[in-house]
Amino acid sequence: MEKPAAPAPSHSASLEDTVAVKVERLAVGTKEAPSCRFAAAKGVGAKSGSGDEGRGRPGRYLDVALTVGLFLACFSGIGLWYSIGMWVPSLLDEFGGSHVETQVVPSMLSAGYFFGGIAARKVIRVLGFRAAYIFGGTLAVGTILACSFAHHLFVFYSFIFVGIGFQSAWMAAGALIPLHLPKRKSTQLIAIAVTGSGFGSLVFSNTAQVAIPLLGLRGALRLVAAVLATLYALGAMALSPPPVETLQESGERKTSSLLGNVGFCLHCLALALSTFGWIMVLAALGTHASLLGHGPDIVARLYSVFGVAGIIGRFLTALLARWQDPLVLYAACLFGVSASITVLGTSEAAAPMLVGTAVLGLMGGPIVGLVIPTLHELVGAEQLPEALAALTFLQGTAALLAPAVGGWLADAAGNYTEGLLLSASLCLVSACVDSRVAMRARRRPNHSGGPA
Repeated sequence: MEKPAAPAPSHSASLEDTVAVKVERLAVGTKEAPSCRFAAAKGVGAKSGSGDEGRGRPGRYLDVALTVGLFLACFSGIGLWYSIGMWVPSLLDEFGGSHVETQVVPSMLSAGYFFGGIAARKVIRVLGFRAAYIFGGTLAVGTILACSFAHHLFVFYSFIFVGIGFQSAWMAAGALIPLHLPKRKSTQLIAIAVTGSGFGSLVFSNTAQVAIPLLGLRGALRLVAAVLATLYALGAMALSPPPVETLQESGERKTSSLLGNVGFCLHCLALALSTFGWIMVLAALGTHASLLGHGPDIVARLYSVFGVAGIIGRFLTALLARWQDPLVLYAACLFGVSASITVLGTSEAAAPMLVGTAVLGLMGGPIVGLVIPTLHELVGAEQLPEALAALTFLQGTAALLAPAVGGWLADAAGNYTEGLLLSASLCLVSACVDSRVAMRARRRPNHSGGPA
């Protein structure tokens, strides 16, 4: 069968118009190319003229399956990551290290999560999306299981590999949705899928409260490893290969185009600053409450409120995404995050801390749910894997520093108040920068004003 010549797309052609002509280039992409060719040969994609060319639909419930895959990745990876503060006091009790030494563990987890974007991109390009998902789950589960036998705190610094695994599975599932579905629908489904992080933080924080006293730290870690192994296996089965090859032929050209995108570079700066503040809060919240004299029940309640509010915030994101520009919504929520962290840093009573945590979860929902849609708005679907890898590298640098800086300030002052106020300030600066990005994007001639 002869290969049809691929016509050169015009500069004004949309992504959906240009990506369809790349089906025959699949051999240069991932190993999932044969499946994609089969899908194209069977006429799986949308009909011409429907506005969704290149968005294959190999199954009636493809959108549900992809959403489930990302939901489970968020539940398992981000949920456990968000609840890491519930496990830090147990590490302090078990190994007797200082705050700064113990906070290196969440530092490594957070840094691994963000730096893992680079490894995930390579695995996706070489082995495919599902293989990257399986790789991530296996790496995370294996590292947690190995640490459950550790007798020294420094062994837990290998949690950087847990973070890499979490990111690999999340990127594989998250980048697939925009490749299969139109922008508006992908934005809504991603917002729904990331509610998994709220459910996960709710489940894993309460798991720590119940399982650690019953099973000990090591037994609780083995229980978590078994749960993660099951969830990642189910999530991998829900993924489908992309319908077309959307990677450009030259990775060097793609990186250059990203560096020339001022809006993308400013957005990366904003996310790096907000990541520093966000990660410090997640790592320090439980220990900060304990240092203020609150018992384990209050600490667990803080994380439960955070999880429930995060679920509500992510569902609201799915509704607002129908009409609001994701960049505008993202910047607005960063102002709310800054205010909530300020409340946490200046309060000592349980009631205002619970209110601050609720607002943090509510405002943080759109921030988590709109990472991919905002990048989609700034760089397009073709460049999502490379944009995510570049962004997560900067976020990884911030995440590596944040908990350690917070622990150093806590060792000096006796609590995390100074660190939380620093976090609030950085989130405020981030909100101002992203507001500028949103205004620049709205002035573009081809800007639609919202999800298209």
